[in-house]
Amino acid sequence: MYTIFYMPTKKPVKKQSSKKKVATKRTRSKKTQTKPSHAPSILLQTNTMMVFVAALLAPMYSFFIIKVGGTFLDATLAWVLFAASTGITMMSTVGLSTQQKQRELYIVLGYLTIAIGMISLLFAHTIVQVLYISVLVGIGNGLSTPMFKELCAKYHDTKNGYQPWHVLNYFVFAIGALLGYVLHSVFCFYIIFAMTALICSTAALYIYGHASHLK
Repeated sequence: MYTIFYMPTKKPVKKQSSKKKVATKRTRSKKTQTKPSHAPSILLQTNTMMVFVAALLAPMYSFFIIKVGGTFLDATLAWVLFAASTGITMMSTVGLSTQQKQRELYIVLGYLTIAIGMISLLFAHTIVQVLYISVLVGIGNGLSTPMFKELCAKYHDTKNGYQPWHVLNYFVFAIGALLGYVLHSVFCFYIIFAMTALICSTAALYIYGHASHLK
């Protein structure tokens, strides 16, 4: 028994001209080119709004607690509850930050929770109510912070420690703190709470409206 091996004949390969090669390279480069992402500017604007909210509220919060009948010790307790609720919420959502594809929805939920807390301060008249609101605001902060940092790490160069928007945060905080002092001196605490609630709601709607750019 003999087995015969048939060797396939090679077809002649046509050489492409230099013009065709250049054309194919151009088409490939056009396909690989992507449109510039709007995500960094969206995150920058949202971060600026929330830093402004913190600047308006934080310096005057202790004085508001004293106004409703509390002491500086109660003000310290309010900040403790805020920080603790933020930390606990972050611990429960930090695993979702790497698994959840729709991180922007958690940011929207967190900002709306903070806005509800600001609105609740308009109707707070006792120190107990303020302490509960501090926990609520901490939960909102814990929901939004890990997801926001995940998106920043995705669209910003985290290898470089210096970022221009880090410097911008300090200027925004300085302006917000000064404006908060002026608003308290001319009007009252409640105009600050109304303004912070409006800004938080605007930031939430802004993120929700541009969610497609953050995918």
